[in-house]
Parts: sequence; C-alpha cells; structure tokens
Amino acid sequence: TRYGNMSAQMKEFIDTTGALWTKGELEDKATGMFVSTATIHGGHETTIITGLVPLLHLGMIFVGTPYGQNPQLLAAEGIGGSPYGPGTVTGPDGSRQPSEVELATARNLGSRLTHVAGRLKELRRSVGHG
Repeated sequence: TRYGNMSAQMKEFIDTTGALWTKGELEDKATGMFVSTATIHGGHETTIITGLVPLLHLGMIFVGTPYGQNPQLLAAEGIGGSPYGPGTVTGPDGSRQPSEVELATARNLGSRLTHVAGRLKELRRSVGHG
C-alpha cells in the first residue's frame, strides 16, 4: 500500500482497463484483494476499501474474508488482514515474511473466491449469459 491506497503502479494498471469496462468484460466476475504494509497501521483496511471503487465500476463482485471463516483475525497481536481481505506486515525494512496466520487468511480468500466464481459461472449459464 501507499499511504492507505493502492500503489501508483497498480492504479495505472487498472486505468488501462477502459476497453474491458466498455465491453462489460469484467462484470459479474468475483474479485478480492490482499495487501502488504510496512506496519500494522499501514493502511490494510483503507487500501482495500479505496481499491474497491474501480473494481465496482468495472462491475466486479467483491469477496472478503469474514470473521466466521477466519477466526485467526480475532487475534490481539499485530498481524495483517481484516474481514476486507488478507494482508501481511513486512516490517519497516521489508524483511518480515508472512506469518502462518496471514497465509491461512490468504488461502481462505483463494478458496472462497474459487467457490463464488464457480457459483457465478453457474448462474450466468442458467440465465443464458455464457
């Protein structure tokens, strides 16, 4: 993250999706986000919330990491992640690696995204949208 927002490089990439937006190519596709910050107060939640805006404009369906499926998020120690999505804390010098708890949240998001994407695909087929 950069000051509670996605990095300029990521925003620049998203800004290139205008043609996909015009054609509706990303509508009804499942999406989720994960973040990495230097500190536990580095903007995990705000980065995901601000990152939602362009994804919603593209018509995507956001999938988070709810507490019920991620009880590890109820921890009191400084770890990355929130109900909005997985995250990790790298430390000020970038040397800290993701903890097993942080990786578990990321794996759970992957599983949940796969499940939701499959259901959305079934739904599109049932209403004749490919």
